[in-house]
Amino acid sequence: MVIILSQPPVPPPAPAPPSLVITQGDTLIKPLSAPGYESTRPSRNIVHPILGRRVPDITLRPAGVRTGTLRLIFPDDIESAVAEEALAAGGEFVLTHTDSITVDMLFIVDGDIQRRQDDSGAWEITFRFQETTE
Repeated sequence: MVIILSQPPVPPPAPAPPSLVITQGDTLIKPLSAPGYESTRPSRNIVHPILGRRVPDITLRPAGVRTGTLRLIFPDDIESAVAEEALAAGGEFVLTHTDSITVDMLFIVDGDIQRRQDDSGAWEITFRFQETTE
């Protein structure tokens, strides 16, 4: 005789809270995720070649502020459209990353804002940013 005990179904795990939040005044942008964060800081050192010398003169300067591209993922078209309108309105935004405080910054949108639906049905906003303070 075989006895099969059935177990109640396991509920799916609760979605993780957004790790990245963008604010501007009362405006709050909370994407599901922001994969692939990457920033660049340009060196502002100046190399001065000197005729007749092998070694140039060098002016040392601090690096510039961060620039890069942010990719924000939203569950539906409404949330992505609201985020797009907020970013398109202009102004300075506050980026807060709950998993990594080194990502936090004030920034502006620099260039085009792209909004598209990916193959999975999620909505994506991609834009270049320019940090405004260090």
